Amino acid sequence: MKYFRIIEIENVDISSEIAKYKSTKLLISDGIRLGRNIMHYDIKIQRILTPYQLERIIIDGGIERYLILISSSVFDSWSLIVIDELSFIMEQAAYNGNMIIFEIVGYKTVNEAFMG
Repeated sequence: MKYFRIIEIENVDISSEIAKYKSTKLLISDGIRLGRNIMHYDIKIQRILTPYQLERIIIDGGIERYLILISSSVFDSWSLIVIDELSFIMEQAAYNGNMIIFEIVGYKTVNEAFMG
């Protein structure tokens, strides 16, 4: 399934997002808190510390169903060059068969316009 989508939301119900997209990997940045009900899902959870780490996960991860939740404050701290490169990598991964849902959680940021 080829799928690449960017969503901007102020609050997120992670359980409903996992159920909706049937994700197998949940990648979260600092500023995203998970409740205990997340343990009811068969999903791998990994914290993202840097944009480079996110790129490596997507490039090296094989075909997966990713739900990526990035805090708007973290996203705003990334440079535009990094965001452009990350956007290209995610588009290529989706073209190769990955499903990628990239959600920016929080208030609108300056950098959101450069994601697509």
